[in-house]
Amino acid sequence: MEGLIGLRGVVLAGLLGPTLFGVWSLFRLGLRYGALAALGIHRGVEVEVSADEDAAPPGARRLWGRAAVGYVVGACGLIGAVTLAVSLGVSSPARETLWAVAVGLLAERLWMYGTSYMRAAGYLRRYAIVELVQAGISLALTTLLALALGLTGAYLGFTLALVVGLVLLGRFVPFLPFFSPARVRRLLQVGVPLSIATLSTTLLATADRLIVVGLEGTEALGLYSFAVAVSSLGASAALVVRTVVFRDVYAHARREGGELAAAKHLEDTVLPVASLLPPLLGIVAVALGPIIALLVPRYEEIVPVARLFVFIGVGAGFMTLGTVGVVATSRQRLLPLLTLTGLLANVAAGVAALQLGFGLFGVAVGALVSRSLTGAGVVGLSAADAGVERVGRLVARMLWPLAWCAGVVWLLGWLRPANDIGSTSMSLLIYVASLLPLAPMLAKEFGRLRRGNA
Repeated sequence: MEGLIGLRGVVLAGLLGPTLFGVWSLFRLGLRYGALAALGIHRGVEVEVSADEDAAPPGARRLWGRAAVGYVVGACGLIGAVTLAVSLGVSSPARETLWAVAVGLLAERLWMYGTSYMRAAGYLRRYAIVELVQAGISLALTTLLALALGLTGAYLGFTLALVVGLVLLGRFVPFLPFFSPARVRRLLQVGVPLSIATLSTTLLATADRLIVVGLEGTEALGLYSFAVAVSSLGASAALVVRTVVFRDVYAHARREGGELAAAKHLEDTVLPVASLLPPLLGIVAVALGPIIALLVPRYEEIVPVARLFVFIGVGAGFMTLGTVGVVATSRQRLLPLLTLTGLLANVAAGVAALQLGFGLFGVAVGALVSRSLTGAGVVGLSAADAGVERVGRLVARMLWPLAWCAGVVWLLGWLRPANDIGSTSMSLLIYVASLLPLAPMLAKEFGRLRRGNA
């Protein structure tokens, strides 16, 4: 699914060009910030629906979902109405962008709620099929309508694909609103602290793009956003893992206590992902050069930034997986402090990079460091809550493969900047050989995974 969404971004970048693709990126940022109006209620749905599997009949679980729908429709409907009113006072393309935000916000939040409900209810196979189909429809409609109608067509295709996705979810997910202040309050007890953290996390994940558009303009944002679009595999891989494990972690926490659940999650999931994912993504990062040069040559200059963004996704993945352990121990109120610290570091690094002349690559370096350290801090908080000794040593062990692989990929790109097939093939061989210092750790974690699956 993430591959299809990434491909959508690549195709739109080629169709729209850097400037209009920068406007599209602002539209996507608008949806991310508007989503905060939901106050993280879908996270509360995840906790309550997954925990109620054995304790309550399916009808009770559906009431949690219907209560969430009632809140989402009210909150996002109000934001949409205000956005439409604001659009009356601006000109094109800002006017069409605000229209798309007003309509797309509600549709995307309902889609997010629906997929969260399916995951929490354990319908993983159905969820995977529906999400994959929706991503394919989104790719087709968005790009075809963009080819015919430009940026407006891209907005229309994006929204229509969400509507089709909601129809597909309707067989498995309750969408009839239900007004229940008590249930909404219970859901928001989990969601609000996480939404504050999500605000900081969203700013952390997008501050570099806001800095780029503010200091360099929409064309530079289009180039930078292209790097983001083609290299989200790290965060996507962690999100896939979270989708599979969070239901068991929350159920385990309800039965036997959050500390035991967080400790098991750390040992069985977080550390293996932190060890095995960066070496695999390094291969993808090295191979990006000839792919971009062949498919969208006008963006070839952004290849070094795209390679770094592959690893930025790993840092975001640390945060994604670490948050599950923190929620299991009910310490989510501490997350905003960690993410705010990372945000300030990211902003400072991004502004400094542009002011000192390091360009978009310097912005990406600052984003990589700040997001990776923030994600490691979230995992460290989860480990401390779980009673793990030597938390600092554990965090260093987690960051070591990421730092090594990102450093090797950067060095290869600097020493061997050509993006032809021959040069890239030799760089891949050198990269694989450079993994030798990580071999003992990789063998240990791979063996742990095999024993866990046995």
